[in-house]
Amino acid sequence: MGLECRGQQFIWVLREADKADIFGEGEAGKIELPPRFEEMVASRDLGVVVRDRAPQLEILGHLATGGFLSHCGWNFCMGVPILAWLIQSDQPRNAVLIARVFKTGLIVKDLMSQDDVV
Repeated sequence: MGLECRGQQFIWVLREADKADIFGEGEAGKIELPPRFEEMVASRDLGVVVRDRAPQLEILGHLATGGFLSHCGWNFCMGVPILAWLIQSDQPRNAVLIARVFKTGLIVKDLMSQDDVV
């Protein structure tokens, strides 16, 4: 809601793969946004919610892209600053490369703070 209230343009990718809590138990829940959120931001030309794969390289290569919130798989490229939000696997190592070696991003949430609010 902060993006909508601030008037910040965005592309938000919500895929089926993202709806599960890999640290919890039970079945994955449906990804839900606030009522009429998608219609509201679309009508004001603020944002786009993509519910499947997005053309990531095309988006990251666009001049209007100012940043990227990422889980830090091997998809960091195109010179766009990254905010790293880690959830599993090789992501911590990739985030260290991004933040400390390449100095092209910041780690905003690591694996040890999964229950913390950012």
